[in-house]
Amino acid sequence: MVLEEAMKGQSGKEMAHSLGISEQTVKNHMYSIMIKLSARDRTHAVVIYMSQREPEARAIRQIEEIEQGLRRLNDMINQTGAIWKATRREIDE
Repeated sequence: MVLEEAMKGQSGKEMAHSLGISEQTVKNHMYSIMIKLSARDRTHAVVIYMSQREPEARAIRQIEEIEQGLRRLNDMINQTGAIWKATRREIDE
């Protein structure tokens, strides 16, 4: 993506080479992106894009933390179930 390459600080020529497209295509994409984001220039477009991505990245990290907590909770439930079964067997014997 052109904007991701711009985030790396690449020039238009470098972006074109990295993406395998012409430098004019890079310019066209950047112009379109700047219009959509109401950005003054390429740097401003990158700043807007990064500010919009950060909440998304934070939400993804929170979801991953919740999933990790749920896995730990599931492990604890399984261990408790195994202990309960073993205890129940001892009581029944």
